[in-house]
Amino acid sequence: MTTTIRNMRAIGAADDPLLLRLRLEQALSAADLHVPGMPPAAILCVRRLPDPLPGRLDLNALMPQRAWEQAMRAALERMAQCAARPALGPPPPNTPAVWFEDRAELLACLARDWCTGTLAARWWWRTLLHDRGAHAGDLNDRLYAAWRATRAAIPAALALLHDRGAGAHFLALLPLAEVRALSRHVATTFGLPVLERTHDVIPAHQRREVPPTTAAALAMLDHAADVRVLDPERRALYAAGVLLARAPMLARAAWPVAIERWANTESPGRTVGHPPLPEAPDTLPLPHAAKPPRPYSAEPVPEQMQGVASDAATDPVAHAAPALATQLDSDTTPAALPEIASPAPPVAAVAPNAAVTRLLAPRDADQRLAEPLQTRFGGMLLLINLALHLDLYSDFTRPLHAGIGLSPWALLALLGPHLLPAAAPDDPLWALLADLAGAAPEVGFIPPRIWRVPRAWLEPFGVPACYQIAHRSGWLQLAHPTGFAVLEQRRPLSRRRSESIGPPVRRFAGSRRGINRIVHQLQAARALPFAAPPDTLAGWIERLACYAQARLALALGGADEVARTLALPARIYASDVRLDVMFSLNELPIAVRLAGLDRNPGWVPAAGRDIRFHFE
Repeated sequence: MTTTIRNMRAIGAADDPLLLRLRLEQALSAADLHVPGMPPAAILCVRRLPDPLPGRLDLNALMPQRAWEQAMRAALERMAQCAARPALGPPPPNTPAVWFEDRAELLACLARDWCTGTLAARWWWRTLLHDRGAHAGDLNDRLYAAWRATRAAIPAALALLHDRGAGAHFLALLPLAEVRALSRHVATTFGLPVLERTHDVIPAHQRREVPPTTAAALAMLDHAADVRVLDPERRALYAAGVLLARAPMLARAAWPVAIERWANTESPGRTVGHPPLPEAPDTLPLPHAAKPPRPYSAEPVPEQMQGVASDAATDPVAHAAPALATQLDSDTTPAALPEIASPAPPVAAVAPNAAVTRLLAPRDADQRLAEPLQTRFGGMLLLINLALHLDLYSDFTRPLHAGIGLSPWALLALLGPHLLPAAAPDDPLWALLADLAGAAPEVGFIPPRIWRVPRAWLEPFGVPACYQIAHRSGWLQLAHPTGFAVLEQRRPLSRRRSESIGPPVRRFAGSRRGINRIVHQLQAARALPFAAPPDTLAGWIERLACYAQARLALALGGADEVARTLALPARIYASDVRLDVMFSLNELPIAVRLAGLDRNPGWVPAAGRDIRFHFE
């Protein structure tokens, strides 16, 4: 938690005010002023805080006295305990302090007060927006800048406004230029495609159907009364924001559909039946003046889009088909990345399942705030770094890099039973992972038909003395001596085994002699005992878990160290935009630090969270 002092008044004799200011800044920057008991992502805004120990802050010392630090932290803790939370309702004007769970909650409350015309009356906004009695128009600009400043929090803030029924009203009042800027920021931050020209129509051959769960979620949003008043650009941002906050994997399939619906509704040369939505006023909107915009209407929706956009409100269902995956080179990309799939016939209309209904159900602010979660298996979250290292997902440095279509949280939950077979199923970590994964976390994932470990994954193991080869139930399997499958594919055996087996194993065996040596080792009994074939999600997870176990054992120094690391207890703070994991530094194995598993992953687009590890 970062402490920022907006204004400070110092009373005393000083010949050089600038020197006094510099010394105060140095002394306070060295002080530990974190607020005990506050979540790491929380924002506490205090109106006025007097010096708890006047005269005890030595400006000539390198560090403040411990007694002064403790007194200041105690004063901040008292302010935090009496602070009002605007998300639960408008605080009284004279409240001494307010706090927000994270940046997304701050943006949502900021938007709510802006829409109701009370922004200028809240003292904390003048502090948080760095405003010194500016005009209403300046406050508008500061609101726009605040929303653009924290791109990762935009979807979560829109989802919070959706919970309050205020999302459409806020977007309707935003200038169209700001809506487009927010859409671009969301797209680049979450690794989604950006449509360069806002009125381009997506060619028919580039349009992709989406799975039924995604289509049902979009239909539910589209049939909400407040969303119908929005024009296509605002509706696209609204849908993407809510889905990105609640289920990032669903949103990745929904984003092209939202753009396509908007492009087909308002194309070049087409006129709209109603006047454009109102822009943000020059002055802050007053409660009685903030009228909802007129409903948006346009030409009839094309027939191919009616299954998504024009069903009856009582039957928000869409016809859809599995999304096409991108074809990838298995030599340069992980085996986890799905291969291209042939188009499937349309899926029959289905009613939204319970997961989708729960996904879009409003959430109360007091329900979202929970005490820190205590888990006995916090080390499982360190595997996010392993997934990033294996290139299964991208981090903040490469948000547009394509990864697998499986939620990282679902990946951890699925790996858990394999890596921690004795883990208690009632540990709160598993429920947290399920909640973070959201609805349909595997919606965009198609297991590859061939399990093949990339060369980069094998390099840490060096050149093995030999591989183990087996053929069972029509599957050819090449296994590494450490116990994980290197290659597995359907391959019939001919009488000349070297001809049928040689091509798949050539890149692992090298020479003809190596191929012959592997062929002679062919025995059904040597096959690794996987329960499911590799072209299923369960089978793919089994093989990835075997590799992860071997790779972690190599990095940490053995299977016992792997079990010890994954079973590290932790305290977890989960908000809409951040996940903070607190470990005990005394219990952290040194091998974890040497392996690099303890580094902060930071922003992970597929996870929709800024992930940070702390060691106390």
